[in-house]
Amino acid sequence: MSTVRTTGTAQRAVVEPRLSTSQFDSVLFGLAVLLSLIGIFVVWDAGYARAVRDGAVFPRELRNQSVSLVAALIAGFVSSLIGTGRLRKLAWPVFGVVVALLALLFVPGAAQEIGGARRWFSIGGFLLQPAEFTKVAGLVALSFAISGRPDRKPAPRSAGYLRGQLLPRLRRSWPLVAIVLAAALIEREPDLGTAAVLLVSAFAVVWVGGVSRLSLALIVASGALLLAGMIAAEPFRIARLLNHGDRASEAYRLGTGYQPVISQEALQRGGILGVGITKGQAKKELPVPTTDFAMTTVAEETGLVGALTVLGLVGWLVSRLFLLGMRSRDRFATCLCAGIATWIAVQSAVNVMMVNGTIPPIGIPMPFVSNGGSSLVAIWLGLGLCTAALRGHGKEVADASSGHRWRNRRARLSRD
Repeated sequence: MSTVRTTGTAQRAVVEPRLSTSQFDSVLFGLAVLLSLIGIFVVWDAGYARAVRDGAVFPRELRNQSVSLVAALIAGFVSSLIGTGRLRKLAWPVFGVVVALLALLFVPGAAQEIGGARRWFSIGGFLLQPAEFTKVAGLVALSFAISGRPDRKPAPRSAGYLRGQLLPRLRRSWPLVAIVLAAALIEREPDLGTAAVLLVSAFAVVWVGGVSRLSLALIVASGALLLAGMIAAEPFRIARLLNHGDRASEAYRLGTGYQPVISQEALQRGGILGVGITKGQAKKELPVPTTDFAMTTVAEETGLVGALTVLGLVGWLVSRLFLLGMRSRDRFATCLCAGIATWIAVQSAVNVMMVNGTIPPIGIPMPFVSNGGSSLVAIWLGLGLCTAALRGHGKEVADASSGHRWRNRRARLSRD
């Protein structure tokens, strides 16, 4: 509802927007909590059969995910209280620390290696995955880079092409270069899926930041070449793509196609309404049913209806975050909300395509649902920072209504 406020001795009506970004958004919070609780249940359900086989009452993943959810809620709450001024000062230093952690993974003996991948640090029985936090830190830093400084004065014509055009564009483009370097480190773990999600989310930030069409075209072309190079750099990735269509062969079913085949058969058994909660078969056959293929258990036991319900909740959260960002008049809030929403949306879509066999498995978990403490904490951290950005905008609107001015800022990338 609109409200009327008075300032000084003169009475002045200030019409506030119906959807106030300066206030806590209960819909966004409620959706995130509901999806997190669904994830706790799915982790318990998918891991229960193996826990019973091992003589345990609860799967070990349930403990880890429950502790991670508490940490995620705390991280989301604390990050939502950070002022945008302080966040601006911390953005690039924190990003630098996270990238340093990515580099530290390649130091012999520092990382916890699982399945030939060096993606985690083992801390007190919990696994910390720096790549997940790189997505948050990178999107925050890039959002500030796109929105955070006023345009420089144009160079005089006498400066020439090098000083007048090329060098200024390179200065404006270095934030994207930093994101690409971080993605390259993630790809070397190897983790091509997470690197691709980071790059696509960064592109969303640049897109809504208002850069020129020429810049967008160059970014898309460079990104496509980069991803193609990453795929070509590892022969197993090319082989996986080529063999993905040969699903009838026994070698595929016993090799890289083992999990996709089990998942597709589970989806067929699930049908429309599912086989019933706790009655799924795939979770007894999958090597790690609580992680990347957690949605297999959801689809098998609750059918198409249950799977679409989970996807609908994720879609609602993503669209809500986009809506809040687009209604904000602060460019940083708009860019950050778009980046975080794209991250969740793309990761969800890729995970679903893995589960139904459209693409080969590339190690992408389902946001909120799959077991993964780093992923859960990072997503809640991102949602909290979006809330802080939107709340900061609301304060700026209040200051403006009292006679103060706030400056619109333009993107640092070229708008020529």
